[in-house]
Amino acid sequence: MDRTVGDFVKMFVVIVAVLFVLALLFAVVANASLVAIAWQVYALAGVAYVAASLLAWTGFANLYRYSPTLFVGSPSYRRHVIRSDMWKEGRDNQALVVGVAFGLALMALGAALVDVAARAAAPPEATLGPAVAVLGRQVLCVPVAGLDALALATREALAGEAAATMSPFSGHLTLARSKGRRRMPLTLAGEPVAASWRVAELCLVTSATHPGGSRYTTVARATVPS
Repeated sequence: MDRTVGDFVKMFVVIVAVLFVLALLFAVVANASLVAIAWQVYALAGVAYVAASLLAWTGFANLYRYSPTLFVGSPSYRRHVIRSDMWKEGRDNQALVVGVAFGLALMALGAALVDVAARAAAPPEATLGPAVAVLGRQVLCVPVAGLDALALATREALAGEAAATMSPFSGHLTLARSKGRRRMPLTLAGEPVAASWRVAELCLVTSATHPGGSRYTTVARATVPS
């Protein structure tokens, strides 16, 4: 039984790899998304394999010779299938089960890729919290997670000195800043805060220090693809 499962897995990996190469070629020729092409290839191959397995089970044409059953199972069974006229008669339950399972596995892989593509296309989600914190010595803020990939893409887009002079990214929402060299009291930290939202816009902001406090100016805006 273990050997049969192992053979099935090996065969499945080989078929998936072959279909991936075909999807890659289609994506290059059509200048389309590889994930979008790959899930359709896997799904269509899965549907075709289930249909072929059902037809082979009824004895239709010569489809039984292409069943995964020829590759899965004991060597004696494979020799029996190849040498006999079983394919003409069909109605082989093992071939039907293995073929349908193989096709369903391909369709499941296609469905998983659809989910991956949907998640990748969705706008990033910012998560506020879990509590108020003190950043450095003077900033009272709430941490914001989920924006690291967006921050990295921004840095890569800002080639040259602009990116080189940027400090390490630490996502946060500033609540207050102490004046002069005063420390922010730690007693203000620790208050629970929780929220989340989808990021629809990215703004590049500069700050300038003035006697009355820092002034922020938005110099560029970009819509985050959804």
